[in-house]
Amino acid sequence: MMDDEAKLHENVEKLRGEWSIKTDWGKIVIKFRPYRIGYGSKKGRPDELLVVSVSFPLFGEELVLQVPVPLELESKAGMPASFKDLEIWLERMQKREEEDIYYKYVEIPMIVVGKKRQEKTKEISLRAKVKIKEVSKNV
Repeated sequence: MMDDEAKLHENVEKLRGEWSIKTDWGKIVIKFRPYRIGYGSKKGRPDELLVVSVSFPLFGEELVLQVPVPLELESKAGMPASFKDLEIWLERMQKREEEDIYYKYVEIPMIVVGKKRQEKTKEISLRAKVKIKEVSKNV
């Protein structure tokens, strides 16, 4: 018998994939990558992440926009328990207690039109709004 977390993972795993859209100005690629964080005896917060990324060309460069979508199974405790799990996950990220794994980051591109070609990465804090929706367990 499959437990609820395994069912959640199975349903999210169906989304895994990459799709391309061709436009007059270049190719847009959309990727869905699920990552199972909490299962079995492993405590995860959130239970699962669905990393959504969009890559697109701008000024001859491929840019990537990425966001992890936290997924939490709270069939008994509901939304109040999910708030706590979200807060704990965010605290761990801010304190850098988690492994430095790229998929836990929101990634936004920035283009500088300047003198020479170079690339750098800078970790910053962003203000974000998390819109939480509770859905039926039958999903």
